Amino acid sequence: MKSLNIDYEFTHRHRYGDGVPEENAFIESWHSIFQSEAVDRFEFALFQKAAPNIEQHRYWYQLQCLLYTLKTSRRILRHIRPDAIVCLNGMLPKRDDFFLVRGVPVIAADGAANSLHNIGITPDFIVGDLDSISDRSDIWQSLYTAITYIGDQNTNDFEKSLVFALEHGWANVLVVGMQGGDLDHTLNNWSIVIRYGRRMNLCIFDTGRISIPVYEAVEFETQIGDMVSLIPQPKAELTTRGLQWELNGEVLELGVREGARNRTVTKHVEIDLFEGTILLVIKAGISSMMGCHFALCKDRGTR
Repeated sequence: MKSLNIDYEFTHRHRYGDGVPEENAFIESWHSIFQSEAVDRFEFALFQKAAPNIEQHRYWYQLQCLLYTLKTSRRILRHIRPDAIVCLNGMLPKRDDFFLVRGVPVIAADGAANSLHNIGITPDFIVGDLDSISDRSDIWQSLYTAITYIGDQNTNDFEKSLVFALEHGWANVLVVGMQGGDLDHTLNNWSIVIRYGRRMNLCIFDTGRISIPVYEAVEFETQIGDMVSLIPQPKAELTTRGLQWELNGEVLELGVREGARNRTVTKHVEIDLFEGTILLVIKAGISSMMGCHFALCKDRGTR
């Protein structure tokens, strides 16, 4: 531009050189639309009273007007066959449900092996510090179950099992038995889900519902009227489409405001996550869950 002796405005300058001309055009466009859609339509005696209207317009412009003219990337929640099933020592599915996943390795996190044995299921692997099965190790050896001792006391048996799965290249993991044990163990296990969910596809099944850690925009298909919960971990800013009580650039935060027990009003649901992490909890039958696994797959591309 300078070589052609053309003058133009910059929105800002920085150490790498001049600003981008398109930025200035974008800001002028925003001001023009804001003038017609907000300023000219309302009168405010004080700026403090105008502030909520300004903020509402900013969200409308950014989230509903601007972003959907551009490329929007979302992860798609799909059914896939799990690479492995990790069983914790909580409430497990029924014996017959495990036969729906023949050929998928079953990893018992230490004491979960006893619970599996009690319902007639033999795990392929037992992983942990083995303090809960030490007196029955001969039984497992006779059943050709591989036992892996990991004595690290900085991790619990659930985390040890996830590391074991990763070392075997199993990134799509269905977790059962999460609930029903000691409360402190359960809460700690949810923390582990959030930590490892960035490295692998984790899907937690419990009493007809699944929980999936979500770190970015996601979309999925469901049935109208199904219950959907969005639990912040610990804080998230998001917009939803397809729910009875929609969120529009709003913040959920533990101890302040949660997003539990919402309902779907369309079969296709979209969640745009702008900041933070959520646990997405949706309905899923055990017959479909044990035969498949919900995973966040690559987005479709442009909308």
